[in-house]
Amino acid sequence: MGTMADQWIQQGRREGKQEGEAHLLKRILTAKFKEVPESYIKQIDNAKADALNQWATNFVNANSLEDVFLA
Repeated sequence: MGTMADQWIQQGRREGKQEGEAHLLKRILTAKFKEVPESYIKQIDNAKADALNQWATNFVNANSLEDVFLA
């Protein structure tokens, strides 16, 4: 079992990775669809890693923003 400091470091790494994934998703959505409504930005900013990963996968074949955010 790690120390409390080790746990904080791991938590910080997870949060940093998740922020990076959210940032990248916003960039690629903007590149493809030009404008991303604030409602989608908020969804991305508040999403857990699993949702971000699913949306990134959905992006590959998406023809619209709605296609990306399907469950």
